Amino acid sequence: RAVYDESCVGCHRENGEGGVAEFNGEKIKVPNFKSKGAMAASDEKLADYIRNGEEGAMPAFNDKLKPEEITALVKFIRTEFQGK
Repeated sequence: RAVYDESCVGCHRENGEGGVAEFNGEKIKVPNFKSKGAMAASDEKLADYIRNGEEGAMPAFNDKLKPEEITALVKFIRTEFQGK
């Protein structure tokens, strides 16, 4: 939870619902972790998004988080927001 609160809450919100956020001075639509796409994504795909980001939509955290923190974030998202 601490890593999520520090690195993710700003855009994905405390409840994981995302919404409109500001990123690099632009407003972006942050996906809900309960969306069909997020629910269907494999653990590796979610980890890849966290590691490498997405151009113009999400920063990369590869240089900010350890591999085990990224793995823990995926598990946290699955259990906290997706009920898996």
